[in-house]
Amino acid sequence: MNAFSQYMYSVLHQATQEFRQFASKCALAMLRTPLPRIFVICIAIALAISLIPFVLSLFVLFVLLRVFLGLLKTPQQNHTYDQQTSQSYQQQRIYIKRLRRDE
Repeated sequence: MNAFSQYMYSVLHQATQEFRQFASKCALAMLRTPLPRIFVICIAIALAISLIPFVLSLFVLFVLLRVFLGLLKTPQQNHTYDQQTSQSYQQQRIYIKRLRRDE
């Protein structure tokens, strides 16, 4: 055996010992925990595991829908929106200038 193999063996041996110790502590804790509490914990974990993909898929769906609807706009609609935005911006600037002048 070379040095690397011995090192990997010792690392894996240590990891398995740590895992066994952790698993035995968890098993002892579960034996002390009442069954209804364990049942509630399992239900909560199952809900969390099932809700995360659902929420992510809804997010992706709405993003794709927004992109798709954005692609359906005609250039004329985009231009109209830009004109309205620039007009309201110009009106706001004029209003601010008048306020400053009146002060």
